[in-house]
Amino acid sequence: MTEGVPPPADSPDQGIAWHYGDPLREQRWLTDGSGVVDLGNRGLLRVAGPDRLTWLHALTTQHVERLGAHESSTALILDPQGHVEYELHLVDDGSATWIICQPGQAEPLQAYLESMRFMLRVEVTNQRDDYAALWSARPLSDLAWSVPQVFGDRGYRGYESILTRESAQQALAEAEHRCGSWALEALRVAAGMPRIGQETDHRTIPNEVDWLHTAVHLQKGCYRGQETVAKVHNLGRPPRRLVRLLLDGSAEQPPKHGDAVVYDGRDVGFIVPACSTTNSGPSPARSSSGQYRPMQRSWCALLTAIFLHTRTHTSSRIVIGPSFVNVTCISAPKRPVKTVAPSVCRASTTAVTSGSATGPGAAASQVGRRPLRVSAYNVN
Repeated sequence: MTEGVPPPADSPDQGIAWHYGDPLREQRWLTDGSGVVDLGNRGLLRVAGPDRLTWLHALTTQHVERLGAHESSTALILDPQGHVEYELHLVDDGSATWIICQPGQAEPLQAYLESMRFMLRVEVTNQRDDYAALWSARPLSDLAWSVPQVFGDRGYRGYESILTRESAQQALAEAEHRCGSWALEALRVAAGMPRIGQETDHRTIPNEVDWLHTAVHLQKGCYRGQETVAKVHNLGRPPRRLVRLLLDGSAEQPPKHGDAVVYDGRDVGFIVPACSTTNSGPSPARSSSGQYRPMQRSWCALLTAIFLHTRTHTSSRIVIGPSFVNVTCISAPKRPVKTVAPSVCRASTTAVTSGSATGPGAAASQVGRRPLRVSAYNVN
């Protein structure tokens, strides 16, 4: 089903269109609900059998044993130490539960599930050859996973619908606007929705990213890795925290995925996906003074709690990426933010707006002529 411009070699979305000529306009189409994205590279598993819901309930972080027909949910599978291994987008059709997973994860996930069957009445099959997923603002079939509301409220609203490959091809052909993975990723990053393999590494636990409110049920029974999740939740001090960085887009070489964030000469985190977004700041146009205003870009970063919980950094410098930009951090939150919505603070530079930081957990930063905004997502 792939047309348009293919993705670069380092993109996680091989096999689908990166964009169709204008990724920023495609973002606007997705935002106003007229765009459709081909997700034909996603893994699709079908779990049938009368024991499927109680079985998945026992294996995952989510409470799904009462998942109703045509209802959806998000769940994780952890290793014994609580590190995230699989991200599952679940939707039930009344007789089987369908799993949408990230590219390349279907086969190992199926093998793990098969190893945990024992004597239960469940059957796991790979459906990727016959079915495909599409992203749209409205469900395109009865099998549609819905984005959790917390991310929808931040501008990432939509559904991953499961259709036969023939129906998906027809839906793409009839769509008002076809959009690529670049535009979809831009909205996801701007909303702070984690994606396994992008905002995570082999050490990530759900408490570090925005999964406690959307993919983890803190009151359910035992599952693998639960001890770590419960302990960190009760202590309220996750080792790291997913934050968003907004720069004005004037840098010629933006940071890359994996670039270190260095504070006082030591690594405090790393950069996760970056993207240009139409909703993060001023559009690329000339201001009233005739000066060009570049498009802002969103970055996410996993930063250590040692950095996030330090009160002041007025005399220290943060370096993002090799020879990219120096950031003089003025203040940082002393303790975790108790809110779902992202805390926002704006740099006190004339290039954006002058003023002091506001809101819980706000941190102000200044980067010469490149303003930076740092906001903490859902610090539990």
